[in-house]
Amino acid sequence: MKFQYPLVALTCALFAGAPLVAAGTLATYDFSTDLATSFKDAALVQSATSIVFTAGTAGGTGTQGGRSSTAGGHVYTRLESMGSTQSTASRFAFTLAPVGTFDFGQLSFDYGYQNTGTGAHPGYTLHYKLGVKVGTAAEIVLPSVYDYAVAAITGTSSGTIIDRTATFDLSAYQNVGTSVAFTLYVYATDITGTVTTNETGRIDNISLTTAAIPEPSTAALLMGGVAGMLVFAPRRRRQ
Repeated sequence: MKFQYPLVALTCALFAGAPLVAAGTLATYDFSTDLATSFKDAALVQSATSIVFTAGTAGGTGTQGGRSSTAGGHVYTRLESMGSTQSTASRFAFTLAPVGTFDFGQLSFDYGYQNTGTGAHPGYTLHYKLGVKVGTAAEIVLPSVYDYAVAAITGTSSGTIIDRTATFDLSAYQNVGTSVAFTLYVYATDITGTVTTNETGRIDNISLTTAAIPEPSTAALLMGGVAGMLVFAPRRRRQ
């Protein structure tokens, strides 16, 4: 049996160090022209809906969010419409239906804020979260939360600032073969002044990927190691 263990160890070591194929992109939203996908892998994705915006329960006046064509296009929600918890947050949602089954990798997006106008703007902290609902199962809101603390300013506009990236691990969702609904939640806390219609949270470049998979050469290496074990083990026992 002594010969088998080095063979197993060598195979495992080579397999562990072998490269993986980069995660495949299922769908992206860059909002350059509208709220529909900017890319969809038709071989894997049967359908992917446009982004649907729903204002939070804090109220507010006028248009509370949606798509903005500035800075190349993105989506936004006004601070005055957000609640202070995930359950009262503004929401951006879409649903994806697979062609067959696949393993999810991650969902990522860029996020930030904008204070428009030249008046006084309060300080506040934006919070970005993700909910996932597979088929008819209950939605699961992932524990990760991405924060953006915005300082109070007076007399100037901040311009559009989308300079951070949120990445949510979806590796727990394996062999998915039914529609999946994704909801991005945006809410605000630590507000230090009077909220107007000019303070906003911003999201851009939503991307959804599959899990990385071994390259063909890596899979062949593993199979070769297994085959070697099957060939040499009986010989070793006969000796």
